[in-house]
Amino acid sequence: MRSAIFLLFVVPTFITAQVAETVSVRLTLGDAQTPDGLHSITVQWYDVPSGGVSLVQEDHTIDLRNGECTVVLGTVSPLPIYALERGTVYLGVGVDGTPERTPRTPLTPQAFARVAAFAEVAERLSPNVTGVVTSINEIAGSVKVHAGNGIRISRNGSVLMIEGDSAFAERGTIAGNGSDFIFRVQPSTILRSEHDVTFCVAAGTTTIAAGCTIDLATNTMVFVTSAPLLTTEQIRWEIRR
Repeated sequence: MRSAIFLLFVVPTFITAQVAETVSVRLTLGDAQTPDGLHSITVQWYDVPSGGVSLVQEDHTIDLRNGECTVVLGTVSPLPIYALERGTVYLGVGVDGTPERTPRTPLTPQAFARVAAFAEVAERLSPNVTGVVTSINEIAGSVKVHAGNGIRISRNGSVLMIEGDSAFAERGTIAGNGSDFIFRVQPSTILRSEHDVTFCVAAGTTTIAAGCTIDLATNTMVFVTSAPLLTTEQIRWEIRR
């Protein structure tokens, strides 16, 4: 069986910080065999893009909405920090006991460092003080934290989450013609490092693997599928910032 793609492309900004203990990852998993609703997933960590031996495994229950979900990794099993410190790691995901989907999703240490940088800010908000923060960057007394442009602040119990606010930029579809398996798209949006590109292959009852590369210099996205797309099949893509 050909596997459906799930990829979240992130071009992170380099920040010097320790690797976070947990990280939230946005996954696109919906296809003809995986409708919206509750599903069980198995996430495997690897230090190679294909083959190899799993470093860590986590099992989660997720709720798909519009084919997407967010999973917080590191809450079930510790993150493979030793592998992250050596370089890029790769996520393999299986849904409802099915074989792992391909290709695996690459994650870089810089992406985790960015999460850790947000965590360092949150740690300055003392857990021993209720209602009042005594000091942030030498500002003493009652301190309020406000979200600036592109930042969202949320609270889950005693945890304060400071994260980038994703905004929709552009989406589109690519129809198959029965022969092509390489598709080039030049979106009207000028692609930048802060943009995220997600996509999936809609192929009815058949699932098709796909990959994508992004050329910022020519503002081009190149999609490659594992088989030619039929006229009834298409690639759906979306750009967010």
